[in-house]
Amino acid sequence: MQAIIVALIAGGMIFWIGVEMGKPAGREDLKVEVVDIRSNVSEAAKVIEAATYGRLTAKYFLNETAMLQENLAKTSKTLGSAKVEPGLEAKFAEARQLAESAATELGRLSSSFGDKQAMEESKAKLAEIFERTVTVALETLLAANLVSLLTCAAEVGGIAIILRLILGWPYRALILIGFLFLLLSVWFLSFKWIERVFGLFGLLMTVFIVSAFYLRPDWGQVASSFIPHVPRVESRQEYYSYAYFVIALLSSIMLPYETYFYASGAIEDRWEPKHIKLNRVVVIIGFTLGSVLSAGLILIGAQMFLPTKLEPNLPGAAALGPAMTFGKTGLIVALLGMFFAFSGAAIENALTGAYNLAQFLGWPWGKFRKPAGAARFTLAWIGMLALATLIIITGVDPVMVVEYSIIFSVIILPLTYLPLLMAASDKELMGPFVNGRLAMSLGWFYLILVCLAALGAVPLLVITHGGKE
Repeated sequence: MQAIIVALIAGGMIFWIGVEMGKPAGREDLKVEVVDIRSNVSEAAKVIEAATYGRLTAKYFLNETAMLQENLAKTSKTLGSAKVEPGLEAKFAEARQLAESAATELGRLSSSFGDKQAMEESKAKLAEIFERTVTVALETLLAANLVSLLTCAAEVGGIAIILRLILGWPYRALILIGFLFLLLSVWFLSFKWIERVFGLFGLLMTVFIVSAFYLRPDWGQVASSFIPHVPRVESRQEYYSYAYFVIALLSSIMLPYETYFYASGAIEDRWEPKHIKLNRVVVIIGFTLGSVLSAGLILIGAQMFLPTKLEPNLPGAAALGPAMTFGKTGLIVALLGMFFAFSGAAIENALTGAYNLAQFLGWPWGKFRKPAGAARFTLAWIGMLALATLIIITGVDPVMVVEYSIIFSVIILPLTYLPLLMAASDKELMGPFVNGRLAMSLGWFYLILVCLAALGAVPLLVITHGGKE
């Protein structure tokens, strides 16, 4: 039976790939091309600026602008030849016109080297094109930042709940204290120290992994759970609920903000090609630890609550596992680990919203700059924290907010993941660091899973009432 199920899944994936290949270009495809336009235009502006100050040779200037012009011409051709979803024709046409305008302007630059006035005029026209691309891909920016805002709000609420369990103070007062703690942390700590403080203290969460082992689950049953199979349940509604939680778990492993934050963090830390190996180590260890921790929490939940058919409703319930295993010490370690994990996630989402907005609009950004040197970026992350606090202080349930943010995250995850996958497979862009066949195969396989999850997320949310039925 399991072989038949696996075969059906594989067949369904092959059918889905065929459907996707013949599918009209949609918003995610538009986003990829608009990002290309913005990247090339932004790079051209930097080249013009350097040339204006006499820091480039004529040969470099001519060849660099010629290659950028070729990239924009290729983008224009792609946009013009695409079979477009109904309703997006005007957006694709507008993006194509912007690519053509930028390419034409770069063509004029070939005779402008050394002419500061002409180069400044070209720079101004390119800046205008850059600004016009904002309206073309604005929907994706808004969706990404909305999900980051909801996730940040849920984390702020989680911080207040943990502080209440430790201190016993009023919940709304602790929300404000949590907000001040996050605000001061981001203001005074550098990016590297934010990583160190919240990353290292977040490792206290490993107490859940140790507790899962000490609770002695049936390891044979645990091992058999890694074999893909459909569980035996009593009704169709329970199948829907099972599928809902599968999608929620899949989304929680790779939320979109992690991609934005990690990419921006690589620039904050000034990573170079020589850091590729370090990056692989960080990713492998980080994702492995996160996955094992998730499994540990599931095991604790199964051991603690499944026998009595109880469904925990508060984050603090998770700390009961370490408390039953290691007593008060385990309880405190678990609560502190959760506090720093929630705090780190809140900070990452606030900064992610600021990164997205600043990079999209071309503002100066980065924690490596002083607040005055990136004022709009600074106001953006403060605004994200403030809005998240306002959302949660209204009394909305943070557990409900995090559930909704996770489900809506998986909807936009393909829009985040596809551009990265395409960039990683681009030999011209990546050079010797382009993804190999194995990495690309695994990447496309994961993209298929993400797209299937995105398609089923909202229907299952409605059918199961958020996993309640």
